[in-house]
Amino acid sequence: MATGIKVDKSNTDTEIKGGFQFTIDNSPTLIAEYHEDAIKQNSLVVRNAVLMIWVGILLIIGSFVAYAAGLTKDLLVGTLAGSFIDVFSATILYIFNKTDKDKQVYFNNLAKMENDKKFLEIVQNTSNEELKKEILTKIVDSNYK
Repeated sequence: MATGIKVDKSNTDTEIKGGFQFTIDNSPTLIAEYHEDAIKQNSLVVRNAVLMIWVGILLIIGSFVAYAAGLTKDLLVGTLAGSFIDVFSATILYIFNKTDKDKQVYFNNLAKMENDKKFLEIVQNTSNEELKKEILTKIVDSNYK
């Protein structure tokens, strides 16, 4: 679950310039909910693709066993069907892996933007000019250097 940033003006045990303490807020955010949903979808796709690969392998093995036992004289049908299933499932896994990497980059950018937004809210709500300058400098440095 993703975390957010919260400012507590009352607690000054570990004071950070101007009497502010930054704490982590564990409430779910839209990004966290999106990420959890993506993880569920990812596991479903991978689980089904791997299952289909095993079905293809078993179909190929079953074709060879049936041919060796003399139950059929056509080895080609089962072997081709199993091979097609394996190639199709492997292609799904390849495409899924490629899009999953792109989705992870997108998620990381969303999380960074959300944290920057929280920091900008802190800047907007504080009257401490030195703290504003420090936070804005760090946001600009992290985004543009």
